[in-house]
Amino acid sequence: MNLTELLENLHSKDIELWADGDELCYEAPEDTLTLISVTSACQLFIGTMIR
Repeated sequence: MNLTELLENLHSKDIELWADGDELCYEAPEDTLTLISVTSACQLFIGTMIR
């Protein structure tokens, strides 16, 4: 899964993920956000940013 696919997948679940300066921000309904979703998103996001 690439970053675009990840963001589209999260968006389909009403989860928004974005960078604000050096911070990774997110917004989601309480019942949809999981630690696995955030961890996966962070790993992929960071991996993409350092390439």
